Amino acid sequence: MTELKGFLTEIEKCGIEIKYDQALSQFSTWKIGGKAKALLVPESAEQVAEIVRIAKQREQRLEILAFGSNVLFSDDGIEAGLLMRKLKNVQLNGTTVHAQAGVALGHLALLLAQKGWGDLAFASGIPGSLGGAVVMNAGCYGKEIGQYINKVLVADEQGRVLSLEKDECEFSYRLSRFAKEKLIVLEAELEVSEQEDAEKIAQTIDAYRQKRLSSQPYEWPNAGSVFKNPPNDSAGRLIEGAGLKGLRIGDAQVSDKHANFIVNLSQAKAVDVIALMKYIRQCVGEKYGVLLQPEVKFCGFKANPLL
Repeated sequence: MTELKGFLTEIEKCGIEIKYDQALSQFSTWKIGGKAKALLVPESAEQVAEIVRIAKQREQRLEILAFGSNVLFSDDGIEAGLLMRKLKNVQLNGTTVHAQAGVALGHLALLLAQKGWGDLAFASGIPGSLGGAVVMNAGCYGKEIGQYINKVLVADEQGRVLSLEKDECEFSYRLSRFAKEKLIVLEAELEVSEQEDAEKIAQTIDAYRQKRLSSQPYEWPNAGSVFKNPPNDSAGRLIEGAGLKGLRIGDAQVSDKHANFIVNLSQAKAVDVIALMKYIRQCVGEKYGVLLQPEVKFCGFKANPLL
């Protein structure tokens, strides 16, 4: 605790906002998680870089948070987190979009739609931030955010701000360089090209919304798809085929509507979700010979909780 206090003292000297003793469940679409002893709330890329530099000097671990839409927070909580929600500026110059990491992806899609650009209509229903979407190369309906990226501005673990070209980002299915290295996404430059009537784009967005509502369990807190789809197959199909729909551990349950979703029925804990994920992997592995890989990120765990 002494080390954390020293780190936070330096952060306070920089004029950066700190929120103390925050329940991580309020930053999680799963509504699960212990407490964060401190959440740092930067207002600029420069403040993020300064936080990272101090954390490196102090050997202080930092977890990156925004809207917690694809994250399972530990029941034990975390010491310090970097909350990116205030970095949400968006600028549109012709066909080039500059957007900070903390902007909600759905909000960005709607902003572009209002300007007559339908490129991100597919992402309008994806919860979470642009930064998180870039890290995991979020996508659906055959499209991924990485398709539209020109450049990504990041802070490395030394606190240096770097600009990476698209081919340096290593985008692949639900993965990028930022998920593998200690790089914090600050901003992305995207290129749009699909110009349409704003009303037509709105209709497309509504159609996507209706499709999601009919096929995914939005009536319960969840974190979206729990496992990545194996090559040429569907994780949901495999889980359902293993007879696991409706399976419940504590208040965590495999959704009756979509088997690749685990919902929080009321007071689910991270340990319940982990136990369910382990059992799903075991059953699917035994029946199909496929080891499902998690799509959700684990935050606040000392090691991979599935191992």
